[in-house]
Amino acid sequence: MVKYLNQYEAIVSSSDDAIISKDLNSIVTSWNKGAEKIFGYTAEEMIGNSITVLFPVDLIHEEAMILSRISSGELVDHFKTKRIRKDGGAIDISVTVSPICDANGTIIGASKVARDITQQVVLEQQALQFQAIINSTEDAIVSKTLDGFIQTWNPAAEIMFGFSAAEAIGQHITLLFPADRIHEEEKLMRAIREGKQVKHFRTTRISKDNSKIYVSVSLSPIYDHNGNLVGVSKIARDVTHELNESLTPISNSHDGLTGLLNRYGMMQCMEELLHLSNIRNKKFALLYLNINHFAALNQQFGFAFGDQVLIEIANVLRKTVRSSDECARLDKDEFLICLMGLSSNEDLSISINKVADAISSIHEVNNTTIDLDISVGVSVFPDDGHSTQALMSRADHAQYSIKGLKGRNVALFSELSNKTFLDEDQLATSLKQAIDNKEIDLLYQPIVNIDTGIVKRVAALAHWRHPSHGIIEASVFIPLAERYGLIRSLDELVLDKALAQLSKWTSLYGMDFQMSINQSQYDLINKELCSQNLLKKLHQYGLKGENIIIEISEGSLIQQSKVMSAILKHYESIGVQVAIDNFGTGYSSLGCLKDYTFSMLKLDRTLVDAIMFNQMDFILVEGILSIAKQLGIQVIAEGVETPEQVEVLHGLGCNLQEGYYFCKPIQFNDFEEFIVANDGLH
Repeated sequence: MVKYLNQYEAIVSSSDDAIISKDLNSIVTSWNKGAEKIFGYTAEEMIGNSITVLFPVDLIHEEAMILSRISSGELVDHFKTKRIRKDGGAIDISVTVSPICDANGTIIGASKVARDITQQVVLEQQALQFQAIINSTEDAIVSKTLDGFIQTWNPAAEIMFGFSAAEAIGQHITLLFPADRIHEEEKLMRAIREGKQVKHFRTTRISKDNSKIYVSVSLSPIYDHNGNLVGVSKIARDVTHELNESLTPISNSHDGLTGLLNRYGMMQCMEELLHLSNIRNKKFALLYLNINHFAALNQQFGFAFGDQVLIEIANVLRKTVRSSDECARLDKDEFLICLMGLSSNEDLSISINKVADAISSIHEVNNTTIDLDISVGVSVFPDDGHSTQALMSRADHAQYSIKGLKGRNVALFSELSNKTFLDEDQLATSLKQAIDNKEIDLLYQPIVNIDTGIVKRVAALAHWRHPSHGIIEASVFIPLAERYGLIRSLDELVLDKALAQLSKWTSLYGMDFQMSINQSQYDLINKELCSQNLLKKLHQYGLKGENIIIEISEGSLIQQSKVMSAILKHYESIGVQVAIDNFGTGYSSLGCLKDYTFSMLKLDRTLVDAIMFNQMDFILVEGILSIAKQLGIQVIAEGVETPEQVEVLHGLGCNLQEGYYFCKPIQFNDFEEFIVANDGLH
């Protein structure tokens, strides 16, 4: 008997729970070490005193209730309440109280086992708060096993996808995947198993009624208390409205800064005018206006001032042209005027002089004196062309022939020697056919991290092999596409091909793989169209904004202002990174860093080459890298061709490099072989 008593005493003494006994008057008769730890009182302080010292004032009544039940021989089991420690702190406890009987079976007291459940209560309260948030959010919040079976399904998921919790839980997550997106599950789970989060992955899913939903998905690993990966949490936001919001006619056809027609609006008007002019056998003229040296105004006085100048020019043009004429701001500092119903060359000359005089009369904007020069290129229907594209291209060509000359300059296309232009016409026709037939291909150039040898980025480059002339350099066919109004179709084709390949490579090389893609300044003149197009592409190819680096030329940054800024901010909001291409060759390079937000810049190959021979260029590159580092901007060196360049650039802190030293631009299958051969991603 003594042996068992000793064992019981040892158990009571070593228990982490408070084990206490008291008589029917609430006087403590025993107090173990666990009670001392939980409540802060020693046995000497508590034995012989009332247990009610532990009770909050508003819970004193509980002791009478407990003693009443004990006196009746009842067990008080797992009663949750609060008590007060010696230091005054409140704790949550779970209490079990049992009657103590003497040898005759008479109840003489109570034994009490109390467990501190404060942390458990906190966790329960947090869980309730989280559950309330999950239940009230408009985002679908779902958890699934590593095998993809749905475990939890919040009310927003029911609303978004149409399946009730009872219908969804236990089903495989691919229940929500269109047939052409099933492969995405493996790609996403590979990232999760690597311990990575997937943020803002844009894709499409389907609801119970089989309707398509555009979603932005974020996934996070779920770990157990031992740190083992046990599942995945998924937040899906319905962004269908972002892609379905209709554009208002004014934003679609008018320039946001000046209120004049934009390129699209003018082309719409010209299509109608061509139809009427053909029927009525009437002539009309296009005046392609360029404000000479406008970039210098922006550089000297700032983009905001430049915007005011453009607004003033637009106002003057409205007052000068007839009500039957149309004015447009095409982009940057270029305007187009359509002069209707010409009867003679004299009428045309008078109209041109009126427009030129009106612009030349602008001498002051915002209390700043200015002197504006213009170049005007002219084409006439039907003499110079029978289509909108031909007339605009030829007016542009005429203007380009005199662009930048001092003073007022006018060139009529009909007065130019057009042999070169006819060659361009033929080449442009071939280019249009190549775009229509999707014959423009892409080459890919790896971007290498010198510190690690890892390739997690690649540059996509447009490539055209002409059936007769062989390889046509991008420096030739891209400006040609711009002059002939083909650039948007070309950019659309390049973007589709690039993102289709990028989607495959994120499956092979990880969700953080990136591709840089050039974007023409002609895509950057309408925020709504530009932004919505990219959002649609992200969903179409199942990519995150972070997978894309948009390269923008420094020249387009100089010319754009409010629209460009809005587009860059939107790109930033969806995770797309923006790089300045060919950085360091223009006089406004540092101004671009001040006026816009960029993730990276691409150091021009001429500077990369020059640092080996010219001390001033070396100092310039060193300064660019230092400024970029302080601004948190990554730098990629282009055109690296020698080990000496690699070493010097790396010594200056430029660890991202691309060029022939590592690999020339190659086709997609050769790029995959390059990765395997260099083991760069594994």
